[in-house]
Amino acid sequence: MLLLIRCLLIIILSLIFARPIIHYVTSSKNIETIFLIDNSYSMEYYRDGKTRLEDAKSVVKQTLNLINPQEKIAVFSFSDIVLPVVKNPTTDKGLIISEIEKIKIEYKKTGIINAVNEVVKYFQNDKTEKRIIIVTDFAKNGWLRKKDIIAQNYKIICVDVGDNKPGNFAMSNVETFGNKITASVSNYSDDKKNISMDLYVDGKKHKSAFFGIYPHKSSEWSFDVKNIKNGIHKCFIEIEPDKLSTDNKYFFAFNYKEKPNVLLIDGNPHFSDFKGETFFLKTALANYSDVKVINFSQFENEETSGYSVLFFCNVSDFNKDEVLLLKNLT
Repeated sequence: MLLLIRCLLIIILSLIFARPIIHYVTSSKNIETIFLIDNSYSMEYYRDGKTRLEDAKSVVKQTLNLINPQEKIAVFSFSDIVLPVVKNPTTDKGLIISEIEKIKIEYKKTGIINAVNEVVKYFQNDKTEKRIIIVTDFAKNGWLRKKDIIAQNYKIICVDVGDNKPGNFAMSNVETFGNKITASVSNYSDDKKNISMDLYVDGKKHKSAFFGIYPHKSSEWSFDVKNIKNGIHKCFIEIEPDKLSTDNKYFFAFNYKEKPNVLLIDGNPHFSDFKGETFFLKTALANYSDVKVINFSQFENEETSGYSVLFFCNVSDFNKDEVLLLKNLT
């Protein structure tokens, strides 16, 4: 028994590093095989004109040809949910192939551990010996801790249809604060990349950006939104095309409120911003208004009709002309 376990470990390790070379364990009518086929969104990644899901289907078909005709087979697809493809084990390979072809991409994340556990629970009352063959791209978010697997008595074989050097970039998050939209882009490749990104508001391109991202890092870029109507807008941010288009867009709603124009009149200007009180007031108001700072001596020549609020800072008194200007503001 110990020798059998050691042999099985060697087989599993060789399969884990295969991409996607199929190694086959001698089959028997006393064992049933359960295929778990990853159809999460990362399986839409293109390589050599085919998606990873198409590669996964090919791998399963090739493996079917190596299995004993009397061996029963069940098939499930999985993302973060598990769906039956051929739920009841059967020897009808024509039926199995037909149903496998119907598997479509689910635009969800990968949950391999959950998939294995769900299948084990489904067959928990079936005493027939089983092995599970997982066909996946080994997306990094799919794996949890080894102790989370409850399939202790199952033979688990993994086939990797992923890419050694994926060149994928993804829109990972968008946050809004005031009239600022901040987008986070992740680089899953091994190379630094300069990438273009566009912000669309109500279906029209509003702003663009171009910036660099280091390998296996995320980078943020902020857009200051102006000159659109007050209210809620349908928006999305899109990065340039790559081999996995699904995660290139991020859709969100944006509640735009036009910022009031604020004028700060500084009666005691300083050469250094950090020494002047208006610097701190301007910083405090920056996210909520468009702020302009002028010296008190410039006030008479400033067109003030476009401002919602005026702050007089360190101004001790006004002459007659300045008082008249203030009266005209009301």
